[in-house]
Amino acid sequence: MDDGGDEPQPADGRDPAERTPPLPARAIAPAVIAFCVLIPVVEVGRSFVFTPYFGQVVPTAVAAAAVTPLTIHLVRHGLSGTPAPYGRSVLAVLVAVTVGAALVIGESWSMMLAFPALAAFLVLPWQWAAAVLVAMEATVLLIGTGELGWPFIPVYYAFAVVYRLTALLALVATVAAHRQLLAARTQLRDAAVMRERLRIDDDVQRVVAPLLERVSTAGPRTEQELAELVAEASTTLVAIRRIIGGYQRQSMARELDTAVALLGAAGTPARVAGPSGDLDRPASVAFRRSLRSAVSTTLATEPDHPIDIVVTPDDEVEVRPRGARPVAGERSG
Repeated sequence: MDDGGDEPQPADGRDPAERTPPLPARAIAPAVIAFCVLIPVVEVGRSFVFTPYFGQVVPTAVAAAAVTPLTIHLVRHGLSGTPAPYGRSVLAVLVAVTVGAALVIGESWSMMLAFPALAAFLVLPWQWAAAVLVAMEATVLLIGTGELGWPFIPVYYAFAVVYRLTALLALVATVAAHRQLLAARTQLRDAAVMRERLRIDDDVQRVVAPLLERVSTAGPRTEQELAELVAEASTTLVAIRRIIGGYQRQSMARELDTAVALLGAAGTPARVAGPSGDLDRPASVAFRRSLRSAVSTTLATEPDHPIDIVVTPDDEVEVRPRGARPVAGERSG
């Protein structure tokens, strides 16, 4: 469902967004993985250069090497919106390794407890994930000793855990939602193509069936009957060309079917109501814009009841609650 074809279409007929995803969508996922690698590296580097933590260089490096691949495994699947294989087992190992490292290394490892909290929100229901977060925050405060002589440092680390978790989780959720949207758009497009094929098949069959029935009738034919048969075949061919040409022009019925599929995928049962029999004519620019506006408004309001998409006599589109106003001629979508 487009806005009337005001812009030239690409030569291959595909949506440019499907051929080349927008830069932010393509860049966020690698950036999240890079952050999950960079944060442990920063912790190791800090143990090298930050005076109070010199003694934890080796355990910090070992812990970072163990935690990083476990985190990336869960985050990578979270970005794709698919369940991670052995997700809960990996989460359990990640929690054990990270908390154990915190008890050994001490306060300097506190902010790394954001990783098991992040993994919990990717693997577990949010109630259990929130419980894991609370446990990580309790661990931060438990091992907080104010090694630098600043008593508020444990509180800062507790805040840093939530901050890291929120930032990474928001990015993961954004990428996953974007990929789900692309998948839904592909499914809708494929469903629309299938419906068009079935509709063309039905229309062609309805036109061709009488001719085939006459051709298959056994018995000799006179020259006049053969001429009539040839003329009927020619008329049938013209009708088939007209049917196919109508579909190539993107009829009103095709645009309405796409809108019904989109609303159905969003959870709003919809059907088309209007002057049935008039919907096979080409869709005008004004009709497409009216239909897009009606569908956008409906999706924004998220109705929880069935609706009718009503085509008015002047080819305007209105959305009404199911059965709110009788309309002559109705076609379910």
